[in-house]
Amino acid sequence: MYSNTEMLELLIERVSQRQPTSVIRKGDGENLVLGYGVLPGVSRKWYFKKLYHFNVYPWQIAFQLFLRTELIRTYQNADFLGISLPEHRHGHWSLEEDILRLFGLEQIPSFDMNFHMALIKYPNEYRLVTPVAEKLVSGKRIGLITHRDLTEFFNHFESEVVVRLEIPKRRSRVHVMNR
Repeated sequence: MYSNTEMLELLIERVSQRQPTSVIRKGDGENLVLGYGVLPGVSRKWYFKKLYHFNVYPWQIAFQLFLRTELIRTYQNADFLGISLPEHRHGHWSLEEDILRLFGLEQIPSFDMNFHMALIKYPNEYRLVTPVAEKLVSGKRIGLITHRDLTEFFNHFESEVVVRLEIPKRRSRVHVMNR
């Protein structure tokens, strides 16, 4: 498993070499979606709670199947997969080993799923908590999948947001997730 520092250095190198790289973070919610109906540790209550969190509702059966299939396909095709550290595998994280084995993900190079914390922006400032991470966002053409408009932030680093796919905020109550 790559450390956060190793992962940052690796990504900076790949970006500078213009090498396409798929870095996917798998969270506990995704483990619940993948494990429901397959692993005994995933209750219906927690599954539906996580769906609501993702703006997916119980009657959206076709979308639930689509989401599960796309998650599996995405993880299996990732160059690097963010997973929970062994010392954090309790609660819903205790499913990590079963999920990795069940979907053939054990051989994919992994990193700490909390790696994204190095990319957190200070409120009301144009800097990241990990200064070396700013190399990843400087002078780039950026594609985003988010509910936030980060154009001004990236402009500060002389980067251009070329595409932004907007998704609903979590637990929106107004927007429903769809394809």
